[in-house]
Amino acid sequence: MPSRLLIFNCSTDMALASGKDNYTPPPMIQSMERELELLPLWWADDGDVVMVSDIAQAETFLRELNERLDEMGLRTKNVCFADWKGHLSNPSLRWSHLQPVPWGWNRDVARRCLRLGVCPELIPDHSRLEKMRQLSNRRFAVEYVGGLLSLFRRQSFAESQMDSSVLLGEEMTFVSGFPAFSDLLDAMIPDGAVILKAPWSSSGKGNLVLSGADDSSLRWARSVLEKQGGLCVDRFYDKRLDFAMEFCVHPDATCTFLGYSLFSADECGRYVGNMVADQHVIHDNIVASGVDSVLLDHLVRYHLQHLPQSLGADYEGVVGIDMMVAEVDGQTRLHPCIEINLRMNMGVVALHLANQHIADLDLTPADHPHFRAKVKEGRFLIEKSK
Repeated sequence: MPSRLLIFNCSTDMALASGKDNYTPPPMIQSMERELELLPLWWADDGDVVMVSDIAQAETFLRELNERLDEMGLRTKNVCFADWKGHLSNPSLRWSHLQPVPWGWNRDVARRCLRLGVCPELIPDHSRLEKMRQLSNRRFAVEYVGGLLSLFRRQSFAESQMDSSVLLGEEMTFVSGFPAFSDLLDAMIPDGAVILKAPWSSSGKGNLVLSGADDSSLRWARSVLEKQGGLCVDRFYDKRLDFAMEFCVHPDATCTFLGYSLFSADECGRYVGNMVADQHVIHDNIVASGVDSVLLDHLVRYHLQHLPQSLGADYEGVVGIDMMVAEVDGQTRLHPCIEINLRMNMGVVALHLANQHIADLDLTPADHPHFRAKVKEGRFLIEKSK
C-alpha cells in the first residue's frame, strides 16, 4: 500500500473553471495555499507525506506542534514532507510509491504530479479528469436536487407521513445562455431576490445576490455565461443555519457517511468557520433549528444510495453536500442540496479535528502574513490579516 501524498491545493475550483493543463492562481490564493499548506497534517495518517514549499520550516513546525500535543496528552504526528522541486524528507521514499491525494483533482495538479515521477496509474487520466470536472459543475447539483425532490415527494414522505412542503429547491435552475437567464430573472425577481452562482467556484467566490437587473449585475452574469458556459440561479432565502452532510465514495462504488458539519457563511455564501464538536452536539444544533431528525435520516440514506449511482466510476473520495435551513412565510424549511463539493472541504477538516479532540490550538504557523488556521472556542477558523 503506497503512502499518501497530501496536497493542499484549495485553488482547485478555479483551476477547474479554467479547464487548462497549466493554471496559476491569483497571488492572494497562492499565498493562501502556501501559508495553509500544513493543514493536511490534521487528516494525515502515520507515514503519509505532506506537500510543502519549505521542508525545513515544515519539520520545525512539526517538532513544535508535537511538543504541544504531547503536553496536552494528545497523539503526536508522524509524517514526512515533500516539495514541488522533487525533494523528499525521507530518503527511503520514492515518488513512484506515493499515492497523490490532493484537496481536489484538476489537470494542473495531475500534470505536476506526473512531472515529479508519481506512477501514472495513480493519477486520473485526461478523460477521467474531464468527467470529474463536469461532475463538479453546479449543473450536476441542480440535476441531483431535482431527482432528490421528485423521489422524496413520491416515496419518502408518503412512508413517513411527513409534509413535503418542508423542502426547498424547486427554483434552483441552471441556464446556459443569456436569453434564458434574462427570461428566468424576469420571472423570479418579482417574488424576491435571487442568488447567482458560477458553475465552478468555492467558499462563496463567484456568487452574486440580485434584487434587480442593473447593468453591472447583468454584465457580471454575461461574463460568467461566456467564460464558464452557464449559471446556477436560485432563490435567495432568509437563512437560519448552514450545515452539510459529508460522505466518502469508495472505489468499489460503496459510500460512507462521515458525519454532519455545521459551518458559518455570510449572506453570499462566503465561508467563515466550522463548529468543532462531537457529532451529537452538531446533530442537536441542526434539529434545534427546526429540522426533523427523521428527515435527516431519510436524506442520509438517500445520499448513501444515490451518490455512487449518480457519480458512477468517475469520482471517488470526499463528497460534501451543503444544505440550508431557512424561514419562508414563517415556516422553517430545508434546502437539501445548495451545492455538492467533490473534493476535500473544511467541514471534513473540522470532523478530523473533533475526532482528535483539538481545542484552542494554532493549526498552522502563526507568523504568516496573510492566512493561518486555528481552533478557538470550539470553532475552526481561517484567519485573514487585516
